[in-house]
Parts: sequence; C-alpha cells; structure tokens
Amino acid sequence: MALFASRRGRVALWALHLLLLGVPIALALAGYLYGLERGVLLLELIDTAPPSQRELTIQLADGAGAVVLTGRIAGGTLVVPDYPTLASCQQDIEGSACREARARWIATVAPQVATITFGDAACRIRNLPLQLQVDREIALTWWIPDPRFGGTPYSRWRGRIEFDRQRCRLLH
Repeated sequence: MALFASRRGRVALWALHLLLLGVPIALALAGYLYGLERGVLLLELIDTAPPSQRELTIQLADGAGAVVLTGRIAGGTLVVPDYPTLASCQQDIEGSACREARARWIATVAPQVATITFGDAACRIRNLPLQLQVDREIALTWWIPDPRFGGTPYSRWRGRIEFDRQRCRLLH
C-alpha cells in the first residue's frame, strides 16, 4: 500500500483505471460507429401454404412510394436482395470489398423502407406497411473473440411477415 500512498503511486493507479475502463469503452464505441454505416437485412416471408417451388418477388418502397430494394424468394423464407451494380463488385462478386459495399448500401436503404409488395402471378399483396426493427446490440460485443458473443458490428434490420399464398392473405 505504500506505493499508492505517494503522489506517483496515485497517478499510476488512475492511469491503470483509465486503461482498464477506457479500452473496452473505446472498443464498444468503435463497433457502434462502424455498425451505423454498415447493415444486413434479415427479412422473413413465411408462407404457411404447402411448399411450392414458385419464386416470389418482393419490392420494398420508401414513404413516397419509390422502390428502394427488390428481391426474390425461391422455396424458402430467405429474401435475396437484388443489389445494384456496385463498382466494388465488378472484379470479385464475393470479395470483401464487394461485401463491404453491399453492407454500406443496405445501411442507407433499410431505414427508408415503409412498405412491401410481394407475391407471384397468382397472389400479390401490395403496399403492406412494413416497419423494420433495427438491432445494434452486437456493436458492444463485436471485439470479443467468441462467435457466440462477438461478431462483425453491422446494424441488423429485421422484418417478418406470415401469409398464406393459397388463400392470398396475411396471417394476423
């Protein structure tokens, strides 16, 4: 205890506290800011009718009705967006620069989404209001080297719609 009784010891103790508290706070802040500019869209369209191989198309529009994103679903619930032609994707469609450009693009488009139109030739549901939920919790834990807790700090926009294609109606 004699070490911390001196002025130099108290300064060292404060420096240690700043280091122990400052580094995790700085890492969490860096992840949060990184995640604000990058995003992932997780949109589930769940068809309760018997499975079909028909492909559904989707269109997401902003509040003014302008289409901001199109996509498709084939035999499942995962929406595959039709990304615009991005300069980073010209050389390597699966490269990290392309993934980065797509993530930045989603982060600018997802907050604008207000309605969804989806379906096929037999059933089309138009201009359904859609509010995507944003999840930024991972921004605080991205730096932990454990896949159960950490991960890339992207904002995740989530949406879920259940419908019956045979009856062409929404559920609840």
